[in-house]
Amino acid sequence: MREKSPDVALISNFWIGKPEITQSAGQSQSEGIGFVELSLDKKRFKQLFSNLNSAATISGMTYYCYSTFAALDQITSKSETPLSAEQVYQALLTLDKINLLDEEISINNRFVNYDLVYKQIKEGRVVETQ
Repeated sequence: MREKSPDVALISNFWIGKPEITQSAGQSQSEGIGFVELSLDKKRFKQLFSNLNSAATISGMTYYCYSTFAALDQITSKSETPLSAEQVYQALLTLDKINLLDEEISINNRFVNYDLVYKQIKEGRVVETQ
């Protein structure tokens, strides 16, 4: 894209923010690429994640997976017996919020209302922009 249209703003998905992707593309090729991701300004979540002693970095996908499992835990922990797939599905349809470490996320008409932010690659690093 840079060779054909060097002055065009490039938008990607959040995978461009992964260090191995920007390193593979090279700093000059990834510079300025933007993407939308959920806000990762989650202090308690970050603290507990760092306690895992993992080499992994936190991304939007990390938080999406965490919130999904929290939602499943929220609906299944209310039952004394295992739920069937249909029961889990029906419970998810009625779920109106997910209780997480740092926040309570509302669900409206099956849409989870994450706080989204715009990020860009600047000098090889991912930064939130206004």
